[in-house]
Amino acid sequence: MFWCVLHNSILTKDILIRRGTIVDPICSTCSLLEETISHAFVHCPQALQLWFEVFKPHAGSYSLIPTSDSVEELLKAWPTAIGLHLGKRV
Repeated sequence: MFWCVLHNSILTKDILIRRGTIVDPICSTCSLLEETISHAFVHCPQALQLWFEVFKPHAGSYSLIPTSDSVEELLKAWPTAIGLHLGKRV
């Protein structure tokens, strides 16, 4: 799934609009911002809650999530944020 995210292959609303589909650009999950890949996977409150659960064993690294501008930036920072062994697997 992250491969698709990194290659903009997930059909978020911003991509659908670029392809000519008429759709409301606001995120259907939170109704706060435009739905982009970064919003859906990093900045949406629902995504942040999921990341919080993932990072729970490494609570000090959770601050990495809201400060990341994109999924790619988050994954690049992962090895130094959580530990080299887990980072290599991700």
